[in-house]
Amino acid sequence: MNFDVMSDQDILATLGSRLKDTRLQQRLSQDELATLSGVGIATVKRVESGDGMSLTTLIALLRALGKLHQLESLLADAGISPLQAATAGKRSKPVQRIRRKSPPSQLVADNTSTQVQEPAAGWVWGDENQ
Repeated sequence: MNFDVMSDQDILATLGSRLKDTRLQQRLSQDELATLSGVGIATVKRVESGDGMSLTTLIALLRALGKLHQLESLLADAGISPLQAATAGKRSKPVQRIRRKSPPSQLVADNTSTQVQEPAAGWVWGDENQ
């Protein structure tokens, strides 16, 4: 069966039919499947009739039917990408931290004294020359 040429509704009907066939092969009633899967019997009926289902419901039904392993073939694991393979053996350069320059020694505050340092002799503000 080629899902590529089928409508979404046709695919849902096919999946529902396959789930029903699997349930019948295992000699389970709809009520028993509902109990095993933890979904309501109305949900089982709706799925089997092709009215749609959530992915969570599909997982619960497949688990109850012992067919959860079939989801593995749905989307195969991509494995490692070519970029990951190319960079796998290489170690990146360690990140270096930028250190701040320490302030000039005359600006460092002395925690033990509260004295204000006077400017060096000969130093004046720009407006004091007048």
